[in-house]
Amino acid sequence: MGRKKHFVPKRVIDKAIGVFMSRGYEATSIKDLVDATGVHPGSLYNAFGSKKRLFEEALDRFDAISPFHGLLDQAERDNVSARETIRMLFEGMVDPVRPPGGYESCLITSATAELGKGNPALAQRLQRSFDQMEARLCELVRRGQAIGEIASTRDAGDLGRLLFSVLQGMTLLVKLNGDRVRLAGAAAIAMATLDQI
Repeated sequence: MGRKKHFVPKRVIDKAIGVFMSRGYEATSIKDLVDATGVHPGSLYNAFGSKKRLFEEALDRFDAISPFHGLLDQAERDNVSARETIRMLFEGMVDPVRPPGGYESCLITSATAELGKGNPALAQRLQRSFDQMEARLCELVRRGQAIGEIASTRDAGDLGRLLFSVLQGMTLLVKLNGDRVRLAGAAAIAMATLDQI
């Protein structure tokens, strides 16, 4: 009797993230996932049940390791101000020498652009990730307003959603043409919304 092959699910999911990011959800086949993970198709199905379930696990894992959340967590640990943290987010998007693979390489944004509302179950799952990111930006704005470094003339929720929308749009444009320099003006205007009007 052959020995059962053991694998670490988290490592399989990490490799699956790379496949889904490069190929997209629909174009990714079970063969692609088998090739990337080295796990037999039957073992993949036994562990995850379906491609959809593996994708949902990949989204959960990406939320946990997301460079977006990573930057915000590090800024919080380093006691970086809310305004400076927001500036760092935009600076990373427009830095022409910044290597790819940062928070602009977002599985959530890519999957949303691909799937839209065409897959209601996955759309709902993607919305949850967006809600988490948006909520963190809104909280950053509230923190900045509380100490006067961000103008209180705008609603914190509205301002956070605006910043989030601009960042997401920039994420898609960077993926499309890689030209960060063209986005610098938009980033400057987005930052200007933090000031008094």
